[in-house]
Amino acid sequence: MTTFMPDFTIREAVRKVLPYMMEMREYFHARPELSGNEFDTCRTIFRELSLMGVTDIKIIAGTGVTGIIRGNLPGPTVLLPAKIDALPVNEADACPYASLFPGIMHASGHDGDTATLLGLAKLLLRHKDCLRGTIRLVFEPESEKYGSVTKLIDNGILAQPRCDYAVNLKLDSTLGKGRIGFGSNVCLASRDDFTITFVGKGGHCTQVSATDSVLQKGVIFLNTVNAYMEQVNKERPVALVSFGQFQCGNLSTTIPETAEIKGTVRTYDDDLRQRILARLRDLCDEDCRWQHCFVSPVGRNNEALCAAGEEILRAYGGDRITPVPLVPDFRADDFSRFAEFLPTLSCFAGIAENIPLPSHYSGFLWDSSLLKYACEALALLVYYLPSYVKQEKTI
Repeated sequence: MTTFMPDFTIREAVRKVLPYMMEMREYFHARPELSGNEFDTCRTIFRELSLMGVTDIKIIAGTGVTGIIRGNLPGPTVLLPAKIDALPVNEADACPYASLFPGIMHASGHDGDTATLLGLAKLLLRHKDCLRGTIRLVFEPESEKYGSVTKLIDNGILAQPRCDYAVNLKLDSTLGKGRIGFGSNVCLASRDDFTITFVGKGGHCTQVSATDSVLQKGVIFLNTVNAYMEQVNKERPVALVSFGQFQCGNLSTTIPETAEIKGTVRTYDDDLRQRILARLRDLCDEDCRWQHCFVSPVGRNNEALCAAGEEILRAYGGDRITPVPLVPDFRADDFSRFAEFLPTLSCFAGIAENIPLPSHYSGFLWDSSLLKYACEALALLVYYLPSYVKQEKTI
């Protein structure tokens, strides 16, 4: 479809920046920082971009960083994001670059996302002579909390220069190495987080009835929601309500006055999302306080970008990069908010070597050399998509 060819070999260019990416990934892994506290991460990214020669580097959205790479050839402006925060997880593995901070760990691959984007930036700057258009680099903070895409947009991340489309490539521990997952339409679930506070009569366990106990109210609520979701998903999995916290009391003999449940709602259907949220609110009686935080809408890939991306990787990825259909698993990403303003493409680069590796747990460890697949796939998309986008007027 395109006669454009870079004047260098992308795979060889990735090989040259791989040691740098591995070094940066392991640096960030050893020094994880929680959402909103990514201070060293922010400083390190700012320093690395400055040393490379990236222009217009700015701190944004608190501890985020953005910068610009301008190619020597005319073309679109493309936004490329990476998330930078870690999780409150205690690392179990004693690898050479294990977390230095107890109770904090990069357990979802954001250290690799950040390192990949830094490595790609170094590659693009070395080969600006055949880079078409402009690249807007965005290192997003606070993504594990509620995300900061809205803050980024409010701070003008899509303007000056105006972005034409965005490509979001994330590491995926459920896919094998070299596999790049694509979803042709819906690719990300919506995400709504909520907190429900139950209020009841506190006191000694011998003096508080079951009907007044906030623990009993919480248990009844959980059982009712689980039964409701079984009916919702009776035919096939279409939605998820997950509870991550049930906190109340600290003594075996004392019933607390309040109990708090935190959870999240995920679905790929906007109407169903509203019905589930309404049902949760209805289950909260006058003794409950409902707090809702809308994090991200359903994420849909632009069809033209998705088709072009798959074709590019099949045509130029050789035997190392293999596009595969994405299996929906209720993953969510506030990157979906960008789709309200411009065409977007989300895809996922595998980092599993033998069996799928579950994330968000203490043993989440993978080989840093696997970053070469993510960087190569992203570089191919950056260099070749302008030809396809130019011909595909539908985006």
